[in-house]
This record gives sequence, C-alpha cells and structure tokens, in this order.
Amino acid sequence: MSELPRSRRARELAQEALVRLVAAYGTNPRFVLLGGLVPDLLCTRSQMLHIGTTDIDLQVNLEIYDGSPNVARLETALRASGFSADS
Repeated sequence: MSELPRSRRARELAQEALVRLVAAYGTNPRFVLLGGLVPDLLCTRSQMLHIGTTDIDLQVNLEIYDGSPNVARLETALRASGFSADS
C-alpha cells in the first residue's frame, strides 16, 4: 500500500484509525499518544495548522515480562480495526 502524503486528510484518516483501535481495544486502554496527531489536540486555538501525519504513534506498556494479556489484547484490537502485518 502506498502512503498518502502528509495532509489534513491523511491526518483525519490516522485519527479515524486511532478511534477504531481504541474502540476495539475496549475499556481502559493504556496508550500514550505521541507524534503528529498531538499538535491539534494541544493547540486547539492556533491559527497555524499542523501539516498533518500519515500514521499513529503510540507508546503501549505491554508488560511482556509479567505475562500480561495486553499483548494478545492489542493484537486482537489491531486486527479488528483493520490493521494487518506488513508482508
């Protein structure tokens, strides 16, 4: 799949994908949103718009060392949201 150039539309698509992911993940997602989706959330009154983004940057505590179910839960949510592994 070819990537859209950075634009407001590409940003909207990334935001929609994030909403689908959080909805599929369910209650209490422990995500920290980073990257290009953040400026519009922090600077809601700015007259200068951020150029946009084409992706979602998240910090996720998977607690792999602890045997947490978060890994499987995230993988299930990603697939349910329409994401797939690169081939």
